[in-house]
Amino acid sequence: MLDVLQLVKDSFTQYNGRPHKLSQKNRVMLYIMWLRSYSSYHVLALIFNVSVATVQVEINACMPIFQRALESFVQWPALNEWRGKRGIWSKLPAAVGTIDGTSVEIYRPQIEPQELYYSGHRHYYAIHTQVIVDNEGSICYVESGFLGIQNDAH
Repeated sequence: MLDVLQLVKDSFTQYNGRPHKLSQKNRVMLYIMWLRSYSSYHVLALIFNVSVATVQVEINACMPIFQRALESFVQWPALNEWRGKRGIWSKLPAAVGTIDGTSVEIYRPQIEPQELYYSGHRHYYAIHTQVIVDNEGSICYVESGFLGIQNDAH
């Protein structure tokens, strides 16, 4: 965690808005805990002894900071590399990868707005994950945390 803190530390210090209730270490820890286990805002608020609104503000503030600080670690193949991947799958010779998603059923939120998590398509409360894999089996991109209603809308 300290390595991650070192990577994003400069981005946190550039922020000139209102003072935060959490230290930089705790902000990073809160964000990593949310990403890793997708704990509810209420659980995180209890763990860090802050309000639910503060948890929401911190998570929304950390997203662009982490994206800017860590985007250099993600390397997309160049166009010619993508083209070179064609022909590996005999049944789909022009395919260079695949996109897949999954819905993870969660318990009905007790305090947070329940309609955000309910998937009308699946008929349960869910969080969705999308994964892009190239045709050699390497994961190229993962995005998780889509709420149930967002998947239904798109």
